This record gives sequence, C-alpha cells and structure tokens, in this order.
Amino acid sequence: MQFYFLSVFFNLLVGASLTFPNFKITELFPGREKIFKIVVGIAAAFTGLMKFIFVVQPDFVILGDFLPALTGIVGGICYIIDSMSDNTEKTVKLNPFFENLFVKGKKYVGIVSMAVAVIHFIFPALRIL
Repeated sequence: MQFYFLSVFFNLLVGASLTFPNFKITELFPGREKIFKIVVGIAAAFTGLMKFIFVVQPDFVILGDFLPALTGIVGGICYIIDSMSDNTEKTVKLNPFFENLFVKGKKYVGIVSMAVAVIHFIFPALRIL
C-alpha cells in the first residue's frame, strides 16, 4: 500500500507542477529549487518502476498498475528535464519524438498524470489502473 500512496501522491504532485506553472512546490526549499525538482522527478520515476513490481492486491502484476506506473515514469522524466532546462545556458538536444513528449507536451503529460492519480485513488483495484 505504500507504493500505492506514493504513486498517487507523486503523479498528482508532478502532474500539477507540469500543468500549472504557478504551482510551485519548490517554495518550501528556497535556494534549492533545482535539486528538489530533480529529487521529486527521480522519486516519481522510481515509484513508477516499483509499481510494475508491487501492485494493489488482488491484481495482475504487469497489467494491474500499468497506467499509474507509466505516468509516474514519464512524469518523473518530464519533471527532471523541466528542472534541468531551468536557468541553464546549454540546451540538450533530444530526439524529436522525445522533444515533443517531454518538453513540448509536458502540460499534457501533467494532465494525464493528474487524471490517472485521481482515478487510481478512487478505484485502487481496477484492472487497467
């Protein structure tokens, strides 16, 4: 149940941060915003990976928590890339597909992440969620 809670929490937190630019979770740690965003992104992606292993019972191992795990991984990567692009002089070149998904589509990833978090919270044992 711990990974269930962390999955819902990080998907909602990262989704809100990616969707709404005025939603600042980093105000809790002034001067350490970039490090905090990287840590939250890594924690969200790690929780997504762990959701493939630890599912809400009774459910299938892979199919049971596929969408929360996938949105956690993609949202975490988007959040890390977003934090790395803040206040940097150098830009990292990405494949056009990944550029569209992680940089240009971060708002849509955030919306999907929040929707999956809310649905996963309401229906924890749904076969697809």
